[in-house]
Order: sequence, then C-alpha cells, then structure tokens
Amino acid sequence: MSTKAAIWDMDGTLIDGETTCPATLEAGLASLGHGPIPDLHKRTRSHCRGGSRVAARCHGLSLGFAGWSALKSELHATRAYDLAPVPGAFEVWSEVSSLGVAQAIASNADRVFADIKLRQIGLNRPGLATVSRTDVRSGNPNPETFLPATWPLGVDPADAVAIENSATCAPSTGAAGMRTFLRAAADKNVPVGATHVTTHSMILDNAPR
Repeated sequence: MSTKAAIWDMDGTLIDGETTCPATLEAGLASLGHGPIPDLHKRTRSHCRGGSRVAARCHGLSLGFAGWSALKSELHATRAYDLAPVPGAFEVWSEVSSLGVAQAIASNADRVFADIKLRQIGLNRPGLATVSRTDVRSGNPNPETFLPATWPLGVDPADAVAIENSATCAPSTGAAGMRTFLRAAADKNVPVGATHVTTHSMILDNAPR
C-alpha cells in the first residue's frame, strides 16, 4: 500500500450509531415534557444538528442552543453503550495500521460527542489525530474538516485516502485533494473521482499500492 495515510469519517463509517442521535433527541424532548416526533430518524438522517432543527419546528422549543447542546451532551454520554463499530471497519483499521500507514479521524460531530463515541469503541487513544466540527470554521462538505487531519501526520493530502459513507460529504475529501472511497450500499450519487465500495475490505483491494 503506497498510500501514506488513511483519513476516516466517524459516524456510519467507523461507528455504527445511526439510531443514537434520534434516540438522544427524543430523550431530550421527553425530559422537556414533549412527545416523540414521527419519522425523526428518517427526517434527520441520524444528524443531531438537523434533528435539533426539526425538534424546534415541531415543538417550538424555547431552550437556547447552549442549553439544548448541554442537554444532548449529557444524554449522549448515557447512551454511549449503544454504540458499536461498523462491521468490518476495525479489521480494516488494524490491517492498515499493520502496513505502517498513518491513520486519523475527521468527524462532522461536535468535539464532545466525538470524544464520547471514540472512547466507547476504544479509539480514543493518545496520539491519535482527530478533527471534529468544533475544531474548524466550516464542516462538511467543506474540505476544512479533512485537511487538518493530515497535518499531525506530516502527509500531503495527495498521498492520503479518505473513507466516507455519505455521498453528500464525500466531495469534501475530493476537494481536499485526497482519493476518496465512498463506503455505501448503493452506488447512487457517487461523486466524480470517488471510488464506490460496498465493504471495508474493498478499500484495501482498491487502494494505491
């Protein structure tokens, strides 16, 4: 593998927690005396930020953004036990590491949420380069999230591959100058220049050597 670094997206790529954000939002609503929102998971695509907007529209929440964020953080921590690695992801992570390829994580999640999730699955390790939405000015699909992940590794973005699971966010990695692997079940809306894979092991088969 001639690639010098692999930059991983977190939610849906490394961590299988698609139901965690909607569940956290509903728990937050319940604590404020509100009922569940129909189809919340489908309407938010598991994104807490989008879910917060939906909740505000449906229930007219008066709780400020800071208060709502603090409540979500507390509930997120209590629900971390629901999180697990995406099947096949850790095996590829370990194999890439054994090949001497540096790895980092770039997430569109808030730093508090990212740290909670990485700690739960055992990836919150000393020395691991991680970039969160809180650390940059603009999150995905802006390339700013992925570019800083290469800096601690001392690797040119052109020598790195990025692993994403979202066709919406994948253009950010291409704009950062990285070869992109879109790990998704369907090949719809695959960005130009990205390689569609249906399993993590296919990344090893298709990565530059």
